[in-house]
Order: sequence, then C-alpha cells, then structure tokens
Amino acid sequence: MAYEIAAIFGLVLTIIGTFLLSEGKIVKKNYIYPFLLLGGILILFYSILIKERVFIILKSAFITTIIYEMIKLNLKKKK
Repeated sequence: MAYEIAAIFGLVLTIIGTFLLSEGKIVKKNYIYPFLLLGGILILFYSILIKERVFIILKSAFITTIIYEMIKLNLKKKK
C-alpha cells in the first residue's frame, strides 16, 4: 500500500511540475525540475517493484533528461 501511495505522489509531483513548466515565465525552472525529478524517481521506484520493464526504461530516460536539463540550467546561470 505504501508503494502505491508513493507512486501516486510521484505522479502528482510530475503533473504539477509539467503544468508549472508550461506556464514558463511565472515560476523559475530551477524550482520546477526538482518536482519532476522527485516524481520521476518515485514512479521509477514503483516500476522497479512491480517489475514493469517499459516504465523502468521510460522513467530512466525521463530522469536522465531532467538531470541533463538541471545541469544545463546551472551552467547557463554561471555564465
């Protein structure tokens, strides 16, 4: 039951992050990416527990993309 709650919480975080990201100028991206990253990690954890290979691959790619975007954003801020 706790795993399902974690997955639902991860999904909610991912949805909130996606909506905030679509707003663009209202909320800074450095506040949005942690929502997406945590949501992706929680869903990945649940996918590993239920052994769903497709979701494991997709969420791994999603998390990698978010980490890449966070690094790119931090490098851009330093310039």
